[in-house]
Amino acid sequence: MTREIKANLYFFFIDIKSSVLIFWSIFMASVVALLIIANLFETHVIISPLMAVCIYCSIVGFFFTKKTMPYCIKFGATRTTFHLSASIFLVLFAISMALINFGIDIIVEYLTTTFQIEAIQLLAPTDALLTSSSWIQTIGSDSILIFFFFCSSYLTGSIVYRFGQIGGYIPIAMLLIAVLMPGTQEILFTFIRNFSTQFTYNMTMISLTAILLLSISWLFLVRASSRPA
Repeated sequence: MTREIKANLYFFFIDIKSSVLIFWSIFMASVVALLIIANLFETHVIISPLMAVCIYCSIVGFFFTKKTMPYCIKFGATRTTFHLSASIFLVLFAISMALINFGIDIIVEYLTTTFQIEAIQLLAPTDALLTSSSWIQTIGSDSILIFFFFCSSYLTGSIVYRFGQIGGYIPIAMLLIAVLMPGTQEILFTFIRNFSTQFTYNMTMISLTAILLLSISWLFLVRASSRPA
């Protein structure tokens, strides 16, 4: 099983490497373009790199099963081995993206401080939620949030892979309806309002929720076909 997991991880890395390079290239080009526009029109631009990373990882997580599972099964991997490999990969990839994001934050902050550029500012969630944060808190919280978005989209993609688009989009529609309900909105607003006062607790709950979503995904993949529905 260990050799299968290593082989799957290597395949995942090779498969996603070009996509990651393209994403960060587009992101950096967008930052430069926004900087030029902000200087020309004398405006102030605030960018949240983590939001872009979470959106990208959500897209990757949604299509992850459809793109990789048929190939892994074709080359002899079991569904359980695939899910274990995918789980390990999602954790490592979330941490890697958080580290890259943190490095870009440092580089951009250094350049804006050195050249006294005030037209653009990168906003991290810890900056908005905590009065002061260490680099460990920043990387840790970013990794958890990215991992949560990964697991959510991975579960959705697994459901679509197992039951097709109709069967997969029904839970999404039900979730959207639940979010629009007044009782659910009140819980979400309370959670967001008290997030900074219970930062560690809330991050722990988000991590456990992500692990739960990842575990549920296995239930949809354990009997899935080698081809998407």
